[in-house]
Amino acid sequence: MNGRRGLLWLSLLVWLSWSSVAWADCYRLYRNNQPEQAGDCFVESARKLGSGKGLSEAQRLRKGRLLRNAALCFDKVAKNLPVENASVLREKAIAQLSLALKEDLLEGVTGKQEALALRSRIEKSIGRMELTLLTGRSDASVCVSAKGWKSCQVGAIWKLKLLPRTHKVVVRYKGGEQQSRTLSPKPFGRIAMVFAPKERASATTVVTNHPEATLTLLSSVLVKPIVAKGEAFSKELKPGTYKLKVLYPNGQSLQRTLKVVEGKPRVVVLRPPGPPVLVVNTTPINAQVYVDGKYRGNSSLRLVLQPGTRTVELRRGCFHIVKRTMEAKANQTYTIASVLKREAVYLQWLNTKQRGPRMMPIGWVVLASGALIAGVGGLMHGLANDRHEQALQARPIRFDTYQQQATEGNTFRTVGYVGLGLGVLGLGAGVTTLLMSRTQTKFQLPCRVRIKPSNDDL
Repeated sequence: MNGRRGLLWLSLLVWLSWSSVAWADCYRLYRNNQPEQAGDCFVESARKLGSGKGLSEAQRLRKGRLLRNAALCFDKVAKNLPVENASVLREKAIAQLSLALKEDLLEGVTGKQEALALRSRIEKSIGRMELTLLTGRSDASVCVSAKGWKSCQVGAIWKLKLLPRTHKVVVRYKGGEQQSRTLSPKPFGRIAMVFAPKERASATTVVTNHPEATLTLLSSVLVKPIVAKGEAFSKELKPGTYKLKVLYPNGQSLQRTLKVVEGKPRVVVLRPPGPPVLVVNTTPINAQVYVDGKYRGNSSLRLVLQPGTRTVELRRGCFHIVKRTMEAKANQTYTIASVLKREAVYLQWLNTKQRGPRMMPIGWVVLASGALIAGVGGLMHGLANDRHEQALQARPIRFDTYQQQATEGNTFRTVGYVGLGLGVLGLGAGVTTLLMSRTQTKFQLPCRVRIKPSNDDL
């Protein structure tokens, strides 16, 4: 029993020492500027640990770090390589990260999120090509191959995504005819390759680009209309002129005139008609947009419409309603740019609201003027009293002086009364003006009843 236990401890020590040495060798390769060899070393070290299900917690995390290190090494090498070689290494890096995620070899949520972000970034940098192959025959065999990879399919249309490498495309038709082409790498490119058998039969292919599209062909050379459903339609047609109609599930349709010439294959690629688009811009912004009476949002905005006659209304608190009627057609973009105008009732309310602040300086000026004039009137009364007193003192002795002083006193008295009267009027007018300027207007806006305003309407 003790011998078995000792053997187990010895095996564990041997494995740990081998693992540490192998890991150190991988890092040594990386430090010696050999990242690709270091990546292969990390992958091999992770493989020797075995499946993640049978590993301990420490072993699982070690394997996850090895796979992540391998992915980083391959991605680093790919940045300095041509497109074809770089795509292979990036695929290799993605495979290591996917394995680490699948076997749950990463530390916690943060480790998984970092691995997912790294994998997403590498996938986006691969630059896969979108290839559409059209053979013209539903029984044609198509093979696409590259270095170390090959895929085949039978059919008239084949859509696939490829690494940006040089590929060879081979199409074989019944009867032994074979056609081949070379596809050069075009990162992020969309490529269509059209093949057709070299025969005088008029092979016609119609691509509707929608699996539920219904195709109808009408012609005088047909005994009855041809009706088909699907993403692609291939058939050998007699020479002549055909009327092609494609109906899509959303009710939109396309019509084309198709001329078939003997011995000349024909491929027609259709795109499902896109919906009408409406762009609304207003000054000021934040106007409510209604289409056929239904609220769709506030400007500025971009809307997708249904084809047909549409009525568009722009509404905003205390502005005139703008109304437009338009005939919306598929694949068309319409723009409404409108400068909204205020309603007259709002302008009247605004004038009433602003009248108070304008009247306040006038009230103070009138009040000050009234006080000044009243003060002058009081001064005149004082002078009048003085002259009358002097007149009374001179009356028994000097009649001429008495008469002069009395006249001046009466004049000052008259001016004093006038000044006091005008001063009181000025004070009253000034006080009234100030009170009116401080009174808040209670003018109600009828437009608010019609349209509920937003916070910045006024």
